[in-house]
Amino acid sequence: MVVEELALFGSALLFAVMTVSVANNMGVIIGPGSSTRILRPNTLRLFSIIGLALGYVVEGWKVRADVGLSVDGEIAASLTVLIFLGVLTLFGRATSITQLMFAFVVGVSVARGDQSSLGFVTEVLTYWLVAIVLSVLASMLITSFMKGKGPFSVLGSITVLKGVTLIMIFLTAYVLGANTLGFVASFVPSPDGPASLLAALSGIVVGAYITDVRGSVYSTGLVGLRYVSSLTPYVSAMLLTEVGTQLGVPLPLSMSVFFGLIGSALAMRLRIIPYRKVIHYFVTAWLAPFLFMVFVSWLLYRLLPLQL
Repeated sequence: MVVEELALFGSALLFAVMTVSVANNMGVIIGPGSSTRILRPNTLRLFSIIGLALGYVVEGWKVRADVGLSVDGEIAASLTVLIFLGVLTLFGRATSITQLMFAFVVGVSVARGDQSSLGFVTEVLTYWLVAIVLSVLASMLITSFMKGKGPFSVLGSITVLKGVTLIMIFLTAYVLGANTLGFVASFVPSPDGPASLLAALSGIVVGAYITDVRGSVYSTGLVGLRYVSSLTPYVSAMLLTEVGTQLGVPLPLSMSVFFGLIGSALAMRLRIIPYRKVIHYFVTAWLAPFLFMVFVSWLLYRLLPLQL
């Protein structure tokens, strides 16, 4: 492709990637408002869009890593993940676009035996493991502290409840825009420039508006938590994701929230935690898609006459 055609194609691909990324993550973003049903859908979308756009513009460049792929590799990764994520969404399966993109890098790195790329892979996987442990522990500590303060009457006012919910939605969108959207932009040729910025922001808006915000909330049904105790996983997840952004390390926010929910449930001493459901969700939402994408990218590197 000539430079002009590549830039145009890159902008179109960035728009598609951003649209799918936002649509895929809207359930996580509006999770803090899922227990209230007191906010209008367009209000949820507006605060989500503002947070995502600001996060991407202000800090997204910090996570835009050199993933070690050629232009052909970046295009192959973006298209493969978009197709796979679309199929999963069609069958109602949730997963993380961050982990799918990263899994593509893992597969290609293993196929090439590239030590520099494997170093990046090891760094990211190590941070993910640390983040999982810290998500559980931090949520347990925060929930235990809040529980010791007695009933959560601080959110008894509807006005305060709305304010806290909107702040949480905005902050969740901000850290996700910086970390997730910044990272997935690494897989798009020519992600910089006015045209690319316009494509990215347009994708954010479209992704937010094609999502049924009432039907896409990230489920806390795995464990029966009340509203305030279900907020604590978001606090720990946002902190860990923002630390990842400062370190230039991508982190699936949904994964941190998921394990944070488990930590909160343990702190609340819930006697009935559906461990089979938790394990099933972890395997189907993260482990199986991750391993499958590693295999697919490894196979593409071996079979396609492309320099990935």
